[in-house]
Amino acid sequence: TIPANDDYTILVNVASSEVTAVKLETLIHAGLPNKGPGLAANGNFTLSGFELAAAPRLPPSSKEEGNTSETGNPAPTDFRPVRIRTATADYSQKHGAVANTIDGKLDTFWGVHGTKERADHEAIFVFARGLKNKHGWQLRITLRHRTKYAKYSIGRFRISTTAADETVVELPIKIQAILAISAQKRSALQKRELQTHFQNQDPSRIKLSATLDRLKKVQATLN
Repeated sequence: TIPANDDYTILVNVASSEVTAVKLETLIHAGLPNKGPGLAANGNFTLSGFELAAAPRLPPSSKEEGNTSETGNPAPTDFRPVRIRTATADYSQKHGAVANTIDGKLDTFWGVHGTKERADHEAIFVFARGLKNKHGWQLRITLRHRTKYAKYSIGRFRISTTAADETVVELPIKIQAILAISAQKRSALQKRELQTHFQNQDPSRIKLSATLDRLKKVQATLN
C-alpha cells in the first residue's frame, strides 16, 4: 500500500572531490499510475521538502576517529546540513514551484501537473557553497512528501551530482540543454533563445529596460 505521506532517505557515495549541485530526475514508467512520475492516480507528486546533509569520506582503512568501516564511509554523526542556494526545474505546475522544496515549509510543494503528456522532469539544487574533499563525499538526501494531498509521493526517480561551476548549473535547465549542443547544430530558435536569455542578464540592458518602462508610463499619462 502507498502511505498517505512518505519521506525517502537516500545515501549517495560521490567519488568526486568536489560537489556543487544535485540533480533530481522524476521518471515516468508504464507501471506507475497514469505513467507517473508520481504515485497519485493522475501521475502527479507533491514534493514538499528537499533536504541535504553531507559527510567527507575518509581513506579506506583509515584509523581516524569516526571512520566506522574499512570502506571510508563516514559515521552518521559526521553529517552536516548543506544549505541549498537555488532550486530550478524544467517544469513546475501553477502554485507548485520547485523553490517551495527549500522554503522550510511542508505545506508548500513542487508538482508537475498540467502537462499534456506524461514526461520525465528534472530539478537542480545548487549548494550555497561547494563541497571539497579529496576522498569524496557521502550525501544524505531526504525527499519529503508531507502536504495535505495523500499518496502524492514520487514514484520513480534518479539522483546525480555535478562539480560544475555554480554559475553554469544555476542557468535555466532549458538554456543548459541548448548550450550542450554544439554551436553549429543549434537551430535558429535555439540561438534566439540563448541571445534573449543572456541579453536579459545584462545589467545595463536591465537598467535601460526599467527606464523605458518608466517613460512609457509617463507618456501614457500625457496622452
